[in-house]
Amino acid sequence: MEKRYSFAVLKINDMAVTRLKRKNRKDKSVASVRRTTLKNQSFKPVMKMVDIEKIKEDFKTKKASKG
Repeated sequence: MEKRYSFAVLKINDMAVTRLKRKNRKDKSVASVRRTTLKNQSFKPVMKMVDIEKIKEDFKTKKASKG
């Protein structure tokens, strides 16, 4: 007697991947706020060389021309 094999065809549907758009938006905004605060904390203003003596002279000349 011959053995007969029967193969059942399984129909596998791909599971749908749903993204929580609200959560994704919130996570991105939290990360961007964190990034900007860290950038602000590490910010150093640009140091400019200012000639104080020249400014004093300018004030003296302006004061002399007025009075």
